[in-house]
Amino acid sequence: MGVSLEDALEAWHTGLSVDQEEQWNRDVRDALGVRIADGCREAVIGRRPSWALLGWCENATSTAVRSQDSHLLELVTIALSLLSSRHIDHREVLLVGALVRRAVELLGLHWGEFRRRFASDGPVLELLDKFPEAVSAKSHREQGSGREFRFVKVRLASMSEDELLRRLGET
Repeated sequence: MGVSLEDALEAWHTGLSVDQEEQWNRDVRDALGVRIADGCREAVIGRRPSWALLGWCENATSTAVRSQDSHLLELVTIALSLLSSRHIDHREVLLVGALVRRAVELLGLHWGEFRRRFASDGPVLELLDKFPEAVSAKSHREQGSGREFRFVKVRLASMSEDELLRRLGET
């Protein structure tokens, strides 16, 4: 038996080396797959595990594009539906949801086709319908292509005041 989702998510907070992070990504992916196969759709309990899962989802969208893996995007989408608004601001979930939509496009799929994969899953469909159609330039940008592709979170704190104001549209 592999690592439980909760145990895998808790490991994120211990600080991981690059090698450990690769294993952690596999552990989370495998644990999600088991949880979904078992029909368990309970929300992830706790603030720390919720943030860890959101971070995994954000990184996994880049991995899905690099590896051309639409199944991984399905796992990300289901994982996002497991996040409770008690622990995560729903707007954060929608920002990552926009990455999912963009990743679907980069994989050459149509949004409607991807959405139909969840035809019998009401909660996931409801969430999919809330995903923004475009990634906000204020939150993420695309970097690289092919095996080097990734979504990069915009770090507002590292910007000059002029750049920050320009990005926020206040100039």
